[in-house]
Order: sequence, then structure tokens, then C-alpha cells
Amino acid sequence: MFFLLPYGSDRQNSQFPAMTYALIAGNVIVYLCLLPLGQEAVVSQFGLSPSHASVMYILTSMFVHATPSHLIWNMLFLWLFGPNIEDVLGRVRYVILYLASGFMAAIMHSFITTMFIPAYSDIPLVGASGAIAGLLGFFLVRFYWTEIKIFWCIPFRCGTFTISALFGLGVWFLQQFVGGLLCVMGQTYDDAPNLFFQVAHVILPEEVGYWSHIGGIIFGVTVSYALGMLFQGTKEHRMADAQKSLDQGTTWHAAEHYCAILECEPDNAEVHAHLARTYALQQDADLAVAHYQKCIELFLNEKDHDKVISAFVELRSFYRYARVGLQSEFQIARQMGEMGRYELALQLYKEIIVEYPDAPEAEVSYMKAGDIYLHKLNNPKEAASFYQRFLKEYTSSSWRMLVIRSLAEAQHKARINLPS
Repeated sequence: MFFLLPYGSDRQNSQFPAMTYALIAGNVIVYLCLLPLGQEAVVSQFGLSPSHASVMYILTSMFVHATPSHLIWNMLFLWLFGPNIEDVLGRVRYVILYLASGFMAAIMHSFITTMFIPAYSDIPLVGASGAIAGLLGFFLVRFYWTEIKIFWCIPFRCGTFTISALFGLGVWFLQQFVGGLLCVMGQTYDDAPNLFFQVAHVILPEEVGYWSHIGGIIFGVTVSYALGMLFQGTKEHRMADAQKSLDQGTTWHAAEHYCAILECEPDNAEVHAHLARTYALQQDADLAVAHYQKCIELFLNEKDHDKVISAFVELRSFYRYARVGLQSEFQIARQMGEMGRYELALQLYKEIIVEYPDAPEAEVSYMKAGDIYLHKLNNPKEAASFYQRFLKEYTSSSWRMLVIRSLAEAQHKARINLPS
């Protein structure tokens, strides 16, 4: 006997999947509480019969399971695929997707059954598989490149292998579609003389709610597309491939991935930063500096000060005298001063004074540099030098009286006198 069991994937979560475990716990608790009633009573009382479907029965059927193996198999798939989706959607939207998938799966099952398979319209449907199928459809679009780990076993031999989610879930969807199509065609496996249907009896048992699964997965795929998850998944895949290429030293391949992302998302600061670093490693100074300038501009707009400083320091580590523009440099200097990186702030203020002597930012840079020397670095002599140069350069400045007071304080601390 050949046995396959999915048991994990190569994707890590960034948060604890609380709602996934809550849903698993809820299904298990409901099963245990209803166990004394017996399987037949539970299915008939809480299952969804297509001939008299209602919202109440749709909801109850989603949390009722017929047998222990039915429950365990569904919960295995919820445990395996649910956390990744909860990670990207957040807990509230994840639960909404789960419940909505269950409803859409039940509606699809009821519609197809009453319209094309009326003989089955009084057979109750139970289980969370319709809702889980919606999650699988979402997973198929968002995480199509994820590697699923599979345990296999045949008599006296066992092992593991991996397959992509696109292939594995694609095969599963095809299996559901074929099973559903056979049900619509009205074939009875037991009585069918055709060898194909006799094999189908083993692979695709009649008691499975195929159209529930089909409805769920179509809904999950649709929602995932509507939320732009295909691009998010492709971007994540490209970012991973780009990093792998960098680790292997193929920077040109990494640059191709980053450029492809920017074609769809031109204002992605993180990608500009990665691409700038890649071009710097390729020793393409013009492109590297251009992308560093862009990512710094975007990080400034996002008010992400830590990343602004990080990108600028990285730029200067590659190109010591690279410029990113007066406004950007002035804002970076102020942020460095506020973050306690006084030496770097002073370096930028001095560059602004030299490079842009007629700009208002140069006027403020004299004062800011003097204040850092006076109040942060305890160097009143150097502070007095900047204040004096300010008074000499800007004779009609509105800041003049403030600078005179600062100069007096610096001179007092340094015990020096104004030159005659």
C-alpha cells in the first residue's frame, strides 16, 4: 500500500498562528462534545442537506465531522496551510476568509447537487474541508513557489520528498474536478463496467463532497487574485531568488529580479536599496548612487529614520563623496544629530556649508554644527568658530541675535575673548 502525508513546508511564520489553532481546537471540541450522539445522529442533525439548505446548517456543518479520520485529515491540512495565510492576512481577515470559503463551498455543493445530482440532494454534507479548500486556493496563488514536504511510505520502505505548492495543489484540484465531473455524469462506480470508473472508485470515492472543495478553492483563488496576492507572492519569490543569487556571487541575476519588481512597484524603497547595493557590488557607480538616492528619498517620505541613516551610511561606505541632494542631506544631518551620531551629522553640516554656501540650509548648518560642538561634544572653542563664521557670513540674518548669545556662551565656557 502506497501512503503520502504532507507534514510541512519551507516557509516560516513571523507570528504565532493563534486563530489557526483556535479553529483546530474548535473543531476538535465540537467533535468530542457531539461524540455521545453517534455518527448518524450528528450528521443528520447538523449536516447540510442540499434540498433544504440554510445559513444555520451551512455554519453547523462546517464544524461537524463524521469520523476521527475525517477530523484528523482536515485538521492536518488546516494546521499545515493555515498559519502561512494567517501570517499575511492578519487574524481578522483570515477568519473571514475561512468562514466565507465554507459558505461559498456549501453554496456550490448545494447548487450542483440539486441541479445535476438530485439523487444526492438529501445526503447531508459535513466537515471543514470546504472552508479549508478556500485556504488552499488562497495558498495556491500567494505561495505557489513554496516547497511542500511529503512523507511517503510503502511496505518496508519510507522516505520524504518535496514538491511545489503549484504542482501539489494543482494535482489536488484536478482530482476534485474529475471526481465532481464523474458525479455529475451520474456514473455509479460499483456497477460501471469501464475499467476507468473501477479505478476511480478507489482513487475518487463517491462519498467525498467534490463540489464543495471546488467551490472553496475557486473562491480562495478569486479572493487571492483580488487582493493582489499573486504579485506579492511573485515579489517574495523574486526577493528570495535575488538573495540566493547574491550569495552565489551572480549579481547580474539579482539585479534582474530587483528590476522586475520595480517595474510593477517603482516606489518600493527596500527594493531600491537592495538594487543599489547590487550595483555597488558590480562597481556600477552611476546606477548604484541613483538607486541609493531614490531609496533615501522614499525612506525620508516614509519617515523611517533608521533606514534613512542605514542607507546613507552604506552609500558612503561605497562612495565616500557621493551626494544625495541638499534637502535629503540636510534632513539626514538633523536625524543623525537627534539620534546621537554627532560626528556623522557634523560631517554633513560641513559639506552643506561648503557645497551650498548660498542656500538657507547652509545658514542653519552653521548654527547646528556650533550647537553640537557646544552642547553635545563639549568643545566650546570649535563651537565659537562656527558662530563667528556665521556672524561674518550672514550679517542680516534673522538668527543673528540667537547666534550672538550662543557665541557668548561658548566664549564663556572656553574663557576666550572676541577678537578686537
